[in-house]
Amino acid sequence: MRKLLVFDSHPVQYRVPIWQQMTAKHPGSVHVVYGTDSSVRGEVDKEFGMSFKWDVPMMSGYEHTVLNCEKGVPLSGWASLTGEGVKEIIERMKPDVILMLGFNYRYDAVAYYTAKRMGIPLWLRCETQDKCFERSKMKSVARSLIYTTLYKGLNKIFYIGELNKQHYQKNGVSDNKLFPARYFTVDRFAGMSNEEKMLLRKTRRKDAGVDDNAIVVGFSGKFIEKKNPKILFEMQASLAEELRSRIHLYFMGSGELERELRALASEAERKYGTKTYFSGFVNQTQLPAH
Repeated sequence: MRKLLVFDSHPVQYRVPIWQQMTAKHPGSVHVVYGTDSSVRGEVDKEFGMSFKWDVPMMSGYEHTVLNCEKGVPLSGWASLTGEGVKEIIERMKPDVILMLGFNYRYDAVAYYTAKRMGIPLWLRCETQDKCFERSKMKSVARSLIYTTLYKGLNKIFYIGELNKQHYQKNGVSDNKLFPARYFTVDRFAGMSNEEKMLLRKTRRKDAGVDDNAIVVGFSGKFIEKKNPKILFEMQASLAEELRSRIHLYFMGSGELERELRALASEAERKYGTKTYFSGFVNQTQLPAH
C-alpha cells in the first residue's frame, strides 16, 4: 500500500477528521507528523484573546508523530518550529508521497528540502491567497518570487477555493497540477432526529432571546479585522425596512473587536431595532445547539 506522510504544524480541529476518515477507509495509508501539539495541550490564542483547548478527540483514529520541535512560543513565528527530527522521520518512513499544509515555519522548509533531496513527490494543500492583505509593490514582488520558486518543486497542489486557485495560477502553477480539495465539516447532527433538532433549535433561540419570526444571521470565528465580522452591521443600511426589523444577529466567538462589535450592536438597535446576541467562545461539541 502507498504511504502518505503529512506535515502539519499542529493538530487542527477541521483537518483531523480527514486523517481519521482516510485511516478508516485505508488503514495504514496515512501518517501525520506535527511540529507541536500545543493545540491539544491548551494554548493562548492571541486572535481569540483567550486560552483554550478543543474538546474533541484530536490524537486518535490515525497514525501520527509529534516532534515538539519548539523554540520559544510555538506557532509564533518562522523559527518557533525548528524542524528538528523531520529529516530523520522522512528517512525512516520512506513515504511514497509527502503532503505539506503550509510554508510558515522552518519546520516546513526542512520537510520540503528533505523530500526534494530524496526524490519523494511533494503535494500541497494550503489556504494562501492574494486578496486578504494590502501589500506594497516591493513586498508583493518578493512574495511572488518566493512562491513561484517553491511551487516549481511541487508535483500536485490541491486548491481550496477560487482565490486560492488564482494565487497558484498567478505564481506559475499550470492547471494540470491543480486539483480541487474543498473545505468540509463534520455532521454533528448525525443520528439526531428531527424532533431533537427542533427542540435544540427552540431552546437555543429562547435562551438567546430570538423571536420565533426572526431571521438569524450568524457569524462564527475570531473577532479580528481579517474575518470582517463588522460587515453584518454594515449590511443593515442596504436592507429593506420590513426585512431589517426581523433580523437578529448572532455572534459566536471572541477577539480584539468584541468591544467595538458590542458598541455597533447598541447603535444598530437604536437606529434600526436590530437585536444582537453574543454567545462567547463556543467549543466543538457545543456547536450543534448554536
